Formats: sequence, structure tokens, C-alpha cells
Amino acid sequence: FREGALLFLSTEELYELSDNLAKIQPFLTRLTDDMSIRGLFNMLSDAIDAIEDGEDFDIVPLLQELDKSAQSTINNLPYRVSWQNLIDVQTGNDNAIYRDFIILQPVLDQDAMLPADKAIEKIRELANSNEITSTGTTVRLTGSEVLAQEELLSVSRGTELAIILSLCLVTIIMITGIRSVRLVSYTLITLVTGLLFTAAFATFAIGELNLISVAFAVLYIGLGIDFAIHYTLRYQELINQGNSNHLAIEESSRNLGQSLIICTITTAVGFFAFVPTDYQGVAELGLISGVGMFISLFVTLTLLPAILGLFPLKTADKPTQKQASSWSSVISSFPINHSSKIKIIALLCLIAGSLAFTGVRFDHNILNLQDQENESVQTYVDLLKSSDTSPWNGVIVTDDREDAINTRRTIESSPVVDSVIWLEDFIPEDQEEKLFIIDEINLLLAGGFTNTNLDQTLSTGEKMNVLSGFIDQHNTSPLVQNMPEIASFMTNLQRLQDQLQSASPQQRNQHLDNFSTSMLASLPGRLEVLNASLNADVISLDNLPEDLTARWLSPDGNYLLSIQPVDDLNDNQAMRQFVEDLYKLDVRLTGPPVI
Repeated sequence: FREGALLFLSTEELYELSDNLAKIQPFLTRLTDDMSIRGLFNMLSDAIDAIEDGEDFDIVPLLQELDKSAQSTINNLPYRVSWQNLIDVQTGNDNAIYRDFIILQPVLDQDAMLPADKAIEKIRELANSNEITSTGTTVRLTGSEVLAQEELLSVSRGTELAIILSLCLVTIIMITGIRSVRLVSYTLITLVTGLLFTAAFATFAIGELNLISVAFAVLYIGLGIDFAIHYTLRYQELINQGNSNHLAIEESSRNLGQSLIICTITTAVGFFAFVPTDYQGVAELGLISGVGMFISLFVTLTLLPAILGLFPLKTADKPTQKQASSWSSVISSFPINHSSKIKIIALLCLIAGSLAFTGVRFDHNILNLQDQENESVQTYVDLLKSSDTSPWNGVIVTDDREDAINTRRTIESSPVVDSVIWLEDFIPEDQEEKLFIIDEINLLLAGGFTNTNLDQTLSTGEKMNVLSGFIDQHNTSPLVQNMPEIASFMTNLQRLQDQLQSASPQQRNQHLDNFSTSMLASLPGRLEVLNASLNADVISLDNLPEDLTARWLSPDGNYLLSIQPVDDLNDNQAMRQFVEDLYKLDVRLTGPPVI
């Protein structure tokens, strides 16, 4: 594709590129003869002189780029002049963000909790290296493995926080209600033991926790503690009535056992209702939590009495009967005194809730379930905003080439479709005419540029002389008054010269190297690409790269169609509309939006 790059431009764009190169060829040739700051400013001087002599030559884009380079050097910020944008034909928005996509297949450690952790850590290390950051390049990671890892980390942090907060709140509530540090301690021991038993069950019965089933811990703390609280309160009441420890334990178990069993069954049934669902995470959460309720019942009726038997409370010398406070009496009598009003309000709430329930929608967008501050989520959402970069594309696998052509034509007629990409889109159109234009460009450039290496032999003094010489020569040019771009460039160039003159020799050398690198570093690569593209030849299905062909055409002759949406599919309504409309046209539709 490097050699055939120019064939993928339209004929009009290729003619425009040819005209571009014809205008700048004399100046570009001079620059390639001396690829240094000296050669660049000599070329720029020739261009300014040519404009002053009345020639039609647009140097505004070059001046703007060099001006940014000068400003970045003054402020000690990274910047690279884009010679690709300066040489090539420009299409679309000049202010658009330039993106390159690198698709990686990381080596996963399936035995680790975070299988892609080492690969992601290495990628971030390389992305943060000075070699990349010094160019002003920003590297952002997304994709299934990164999303999964960041989601798991977010869930882990959230679950840890939720467990800690739940335990703290439960402890505070028990201290307030039971008012016995010893009973609270016994209850917490029972709770933690049951939680560990439930985790052990999950380990042996299921083998692993997922992002949903890990929430069982918080559910267990909130529900499992109820049984122990009921038991300890009844035990405390019996002890305060003057009963012996043995009798208090026996009576607590006898009085509460039946009701606790019923509560356990009803609560567990609610959780077990999740088990038949096809969503594995929800099903496992239901199974673990349901069994956890029986485990909670078991430890409440066995471990808690055992602890109370070993470390009993002191039996009250005199039976005491706790008197209800005035405010608790008011609260307990409120439903009785206002029963009619409460029934009316409850009925109204039921009606309002039923009406509101009709507006509930299932959010199937997994991105909305993740932390929106995660880099992988933000990057993915940015990609979804453009049909050119959206990873949520529809997919149809056709039977053969004829089926692919007909299906493509049908799908493209839908208003929700931006484009349909298939293998033959990688075959440029009008190749004969384009190859003729490329041959003309080749003749114009005399076969390409022979020198594509930067000259790094100039000393610091020579670079300073080049800078001061250019300023002295063009500071009084009429163009400074008539062209704001050259006026801005000359102003910043003078500022840079003043800064360099006041700097230490070491700093001066470093700043000049940065300035040269900023202006010229991307030029050799661009010239090499341009040289390679002049060797273009006819592109056909027979000479497409095998790995590319294998992605779009199976050995059995099945063609893959990639359907790019018009709208941002991060919007649930847009996604639903996209899938529903395309399903009406072809039931073979699959891909991320469908799944």
C-alpha cells in the first residue's frame, strides 16, 4: 500500500497534488540538497524573494507551521512540523485531529487476575517514553482487553470500598441499637465467617467471580447481618429478664428458628430467580447470594450460639423491662392513627410507580456501565462519534461475490448507513488515468528525491548565523507589512534569537537542536513515502496482502461486509434504530451493535 498510496486519492486530488509539487519542486529540490536549518531558511528566502518579484506562490501553510515551531521552542514545548500536510493535497478539515491506529494482539497471561496487565504496562511505558512524548504525540489505549482490565480494576476498587463502608455502617447501626460491644463483636464474627463460607462456596461451585457476581459480598453483608441481629437482640432481651445463659440461647433458637428459616427461604428464592437467565454474571450472582442466605442462617443458629455459650453476657440480677421512649411510641402508633391516609398515599404511589415503570428502558450499552473517567472508555466514545472511526459497525457475511454486491447495494440504501466496506473497496478506481498522472509526477521530480537524510553537521554558531542572517535579510521586507503570517513568524523568530543569545552555551545548543528537529524531523520520512509512491503499479485482488484478503474473504468464497453507521451508536436510540432498520433488510446482520 505504500507504493500504491497515490492510487487511493481521487483523480482530482491527484491532479491537485501534481500541481502542488510542480510549484514547490524547485524549492523542495534545493532543500533536499541541504537538509538542515540552513537549507530550510535558504529555501524560505528564495520563496519570499519569488513572491516579492510577483510570482504566485503560497507559503502561508509553511509559515504557519514554522511559526508554531518557533513558539514551541520558545516555550520549551514539543512540536513537529507536518511535511505530509505541507506537501500533500489537503482534503477535509485542516483543523481535524490527525490519528493513526495501531492494532495490537497482546500476549495474555490467563493465569493472572489481569491477563493483559503486563502487555498494557509495557505499552504505556513505551508511550510515555521521551522518544514519543518529545514529538507532541499522545497515545491513548482502548479495545476489548484494555476496557476489560480497566473495568475490572474499577469494580475491584468499588467493591472494596462498598464492603468497607457496609461493614462500617452495619457496625455503627448495631452499636447504636444493641448497645453492647461484646454482642456487636460476636455478630461481626458471625457475619465475617458466613461471608468467608459463601466465598468458599463460590470458589468451589463456580470457580471464579465475574464483574457482576462479585457484588454478592455487599448483598451478604446487608442481608446476612439481619439474622444475627434478630438473634442477639432476642438473646439480650432474655438475659435482661434474668434468664440463665443456657436458657437464653435455647429460647432464642426456639423462638426465632422458624421465622429465620422462612425469611431465609423467601430471600433465597428471590436470588435463585436469577439463575435461569442467560446472563452468566447475573445467574451466578443469584446462585451465590441464594446459597449465602442459607449459610447465614447456618452460622447464625450454630456459630453465634456457640460463641454466646463460651463468652456469655452476665445475667441481670433483677429482671428489667426496657420502656419505650416517647418518640418510639409516636412512630409505632403512627400507622394505626393514620391508617386511612397511609392507604390512600400508598395507592397513589402504586399508580404513579406503575405509570413510571412503563418508561423504564434496558440500557444494553456496556460502556454506560463503566467508569466514564477511564481512558479506554473516553477513547472508545470518541471513536464512536465518527462514522469513519466507529468500532461499532454492523457485519454481514455473504455467500459469494454476487450476493455481496447485491447485499451491499441494498444496505447502502438505508438512511442509517454511512457506508458499506468490502474487499473490493481496497481496489482503487480509474487506475489507468491515475498511473498516467503518477508517471508525470515522476518525470517532474526526476525519479524522486535522492537525498532523504538530515544534515546534522552544523555547529551551534553556524545555526545562530543562519537565524540572524535570515532575520536581518527579511525583517524589513514589504511582506512583513502585508502578510500577517510572515509578520508573526518574524516576531517569534526575533524572540527566539533574543532567548538564545541570553542562554548558556549548553542551553543554546539544546534549543537550536530542538528547533531544527521540530522543523525538519518529519521531512525525510515524508520524502521516502513520496519516493515509494512514485513506483505505483496496478492493484488487483491478486496482489492484495494475504492478511488483508483473509479478513474480508474466506477460503469458501464468503465475503464480509462492514456497515458503518451514520449516527453515534453510543446513543441507545440510534443503536436500536440502526439494528432494527438493517434487520428488516437482512437477517444475517451481526456485529457489536447487534450483540
